[in-house]
Amino acid sequence: MQSLLLNNNTNLWKHLLIGAIFFRIVILIITFFIPIPFGPEPPISPLHFQQGVDLAAYIDAIPYFSSFVGLREMGLIYYEMIFLGVYPEVRPPGPIYSWFLMGLSYSAENTVALSITIFVMESLTLFIWFNILKNQINLFSGLLLAVMPHSIWFGLLISSDIFIYFFSNLIFLLRAQQFQFLKKKFQNM
Repeated sequence: MQSLLLNNNTNLWKHLLIGAIFFRIVILIITFFIPIPFGPEPPISPLHFQQGVDLAAYIDAIPYFSSFVGLREMGLIYYEMIFLGVYPEVRPPGPIYSWFLMGLSYSAENTVALSITIFVMESLTLFIWFNILKNQINLFSGLLLAVMPHSIWFGLLISSDIFIYFFSNLIFLLRAQQFQFLKKKFQNM
């Protein structure tokens, strides 16, 4: 039992990560053929056009983010929000998700490209967490992280949440690496 709680294998995290990615790929393939019959807008499948709770707002924002005039207008709105404390009646969505929707031409006829992109982003986020926790992961905690349903669900849903999830974790990784670098630098002084 103690071996399940100790990280006595330096490559354990890599094996768990490979297993977790494989598990996610299997779930993704299954949902291509057997959609999940519940969720925010069932069925959940890479082949089903998912509108989610905020897709319409981001699709409506595409014209703003695809022209200089629109970008300038959105920039002014955000400037007023951040620096002047003037909030519009309805807060406009950010550009990143809209750019992905536009770049991948997400529509009822073209769902797979964005679905795969979101799946990859969730898998990369899992890699980030395994990388951050690689020295602390043991078999038990690694398996829990590998099959954590919340992150797997993020990889299947078409939602703007995945972008915040991915980019915030990427920033967290960069900050953690910066902290480790500074810690080593000060220890060597």
